[in-house]
Amino acid sequence: MYTFLRINSEKKKSDMNRVLGKMTPVDLSQTIQQDMPHWPGDPGTHIRQKSDVAQDGYVLNELTIGEHSGTHIGAPKHFGGEFGVDAIPPDQLIRPGVKINIARQTAGNPDYLLSLQDVFEWEAEHGKILNRCLILVQTDWSERWPASDDYFGADKDGMHFPGVSAGATEFLLKQRDIAGIGIDTAGVDGGQSNDYLANVQLAHHNAY
Repeated sequence: MYTFLRINSEKKKSDMNRVLGKMTPVDLSQTIQQDMPHWPGDPGTHIRQKSDVAQDGYVLNELTIGEHSGTHIGAPKHFGGEFGVDAIPPDQLIRPGVKINIARQTAGNPDYLLSLQDVFEWEAEHGKILNRCLILVQTDWSERWPASDDYFGADKDGMHFPGVSAGATEFLLKQRDIAGIGIDTAGVDGGQSNDYLANVQLAHHNAY
């Protein structure tokens, strides 16, 4: 995906270049591959080579993938909201980010959910979360990728991976007007969730 910024003045261009020059890009995505983890019951990922340089002069692969696979945006429409990915306003996809690290809590509890207390402690150290920020929750669960059993933590009681509590989600949406939540697990709702309430709340606020 390519993002283009239209800048209307030389001063704005200069300001933008100065800001971009201080940034360090960070790739948060996982590589798409056939044996990567998939949500139970979702379609698998298939990559088939259709042509190669030696025979055809170019390379072409056929990719079949479920829209919830790998690193992806959980569009509001997936849980009853208004927007599909194609309709999310571009300015809502480029936002300031706030990283809240709960890896210490999740290390001893795979069912841990980001709590209101975690949010308040972050704000006590860094200041109030600004409107329209993206919240990035670090659990270190990405270190288990691509081992599906470790990533989903499935056993007789269901799946076990961290997420975001309904209370924290509601507060961030209503009191901090966030644009969305990103997380390095299989979803913003923890593995033990049956109602997907964090996803539902995000969707009903047209957040992602």
